[in-house]
Amino acid sequence: MTRKSRQTKSALAKKWYVSFVHVGRKQKRATRTFETEDQAKAFGLNILATGLAISAGTLNPHLPKRAISPVDAELWARSEQMVFDK
Repeated sequence: MTRKSRQTKSALAKKWYVSFVHVGRKQKRATRTFETEDQAKAFGLNILATGLAISAGTLNPHLPKRAISPVDAELWARSEQMVFDK
């Protein structure tokens, strides 16, 4: 297996992203990707604790498509695991 095909396989295993930017500032957004929603939620909670705003969701082509807005992010990060990753 080539390095490129391993990277592609690894990238496809990741289903969730968390994107963040400083509250009230217009800076470049940073994004991290995760294999599970639980991993994304744990990271999201850590980012929220530092005072940053986050958004999150599923990466294409994973279904069902989910998008969590900054307004809903804290509720999502604190919620129990849903059946979407099952």
